[in-house]
Amino acid sequence: MLPINYLYWIFKPLLKLSWRTAYSIKIIGKENIDLKKPTLIVANHTNAVIDPIAIAVNVKRGVFFLARGDAFANDFLKWLLWQYHIIPIYRKEECDDNLEKNQETFGRMFELFDKARPVLIFSEGKCIQEKTIRDFRKGTAHIAVDYANEKNDKSKLHIQPVGLNYHLYNKFRADLIINFGKPFTLQDLNLQDINSKESIEIITQKTHERLAECMIIQPEPDLYGMEIAAEEISGDELAKQFKKKSAVQNLFDMRAHITKQLAHRYTTQKEYFLSFKNELTQFENKLAAYKIPLNIFNKNKASWILLSIGLLFSFPVFAAGFILNAIPFFLPKIIVEKKVKNPVFESTVRVVVGMFLFLFLYIFYFFFLPMIFEAETYVEKVSIGVGAVVFAYGSGLFAYYWYQSFKSVKGFFTLLSLDKNERNELIALQKSCKEWLLKNLSV
Repeated sequence: MLPINYLYWIFKPLLKLSWRTAYSIKIIGKENIDLKKPTLIVANHTNAVIDPIAIAVNVKRGVFFLARGDAFANDFLKWLLWQYHIIPIYRKEECDDNLEKNQETFGRMFELFDKARPVLIFSEGKCIQEKTIRDFRKGTAHIAVDYANEKNDKSKLHIQPVGLNYHLYNKFRADLIINFGKPFTLQDLNLQDINSKESIEIITQKTHERLAECMIIQPEPDLYGMEIAAEEISGDELAKQFKKKSAVQNLFDMRAHITKQLAHRYTTQKEYFLSFKNELTQFENKLAAYKIPLNIFNKNKASWILLSIGLLFSFPVFAAGFILNAIPFFLPKIIVEKKVKNPVFESTVRVVVGMFLFLFLYIFYFFFLPMIFEAETYVEKVSIGVGAVVFAYGSGLFAYYWYQSFKSVKGFFTLLSLDKNERNELIALQKSCKEWLLKNLSV
């Protein structure tokens, strides 16, 4: 019987709240994962520790993770990582002298499969922040084949693709669409000899294809980030063309369509496309110079005035949320700017450090504020403590959105204050870019 890893289950609720606060997580196809069957989860890897935990906190059953073997340097680390459901996989380029230990890893994995405990593997190997899918290593296929051989059953193990689709990687409250695709088994591939080299290639390629279906892929590095501006400029007019499914599926389909069409125009009508891209770059540079966000063109004048009035009246709530949450919110950002050189780890450090800082601060509020209010009974202390934590958390989120709205309102009034010729030039550029996008991106 597998031991219970208490640290995993103790921290999972805290991680779930932290990850769902740091990112706006949206789920597609969660009904596709059957937790009662042996499951090997295959996901793309673009955002370090954010990736495995984003999946784990959105799957009810405990997920186990395969990680590079050189992290398991001693018995204590091996025990500690196991407590967090992390098990080693040894690769030739990192642990050439420990490859035989993979037999132990495979044995532990197969035991997990037998107990219907899902195991997560990142088949690309390395973590790189790109909206693409890289070539797979053969480890995924070998795991599936070895388990099928041991059980003499090609239909027992389900290979479950999960696409992690970040709209922006290192921005607080950015969208993360987790897309659970339809699982498949080796039996579904109709392979005659699953142990052959050709079969390993087919399994690897099929897994690659199934995962790609769950992802928003931009194959052209020159276009990275362009899809975000395209979505912002095209606004609701393009979004209205994707209204046949759930809200999250519609959003995924629209973003996948934008990304695909931009790449298509780039490869088939390059001169025509680059002319538009130059105009878009000119537009974005002018906006950046005036600190005007793209979204100010998506509302009319009356809407911005009403929003500015609302911001004025809600300022006290913003101030309270800012004061109560400023240290744990900004300190991780400062640490990242000074200590983290690789962008892949920025979100991981900010979320993990912020999670513990917020936890300690909210514990302080829970115990300290009842003393300030001189609560006497146990019920009064708990009520004030819980109320303080809930208000701090809620007002903190409100403060963030308040400030984002404030920047947009400020940008709108900045636009109004510009010289008439400058303002008209910006409006003309926005109109031209929007017309091009709607013409070339419409379904």
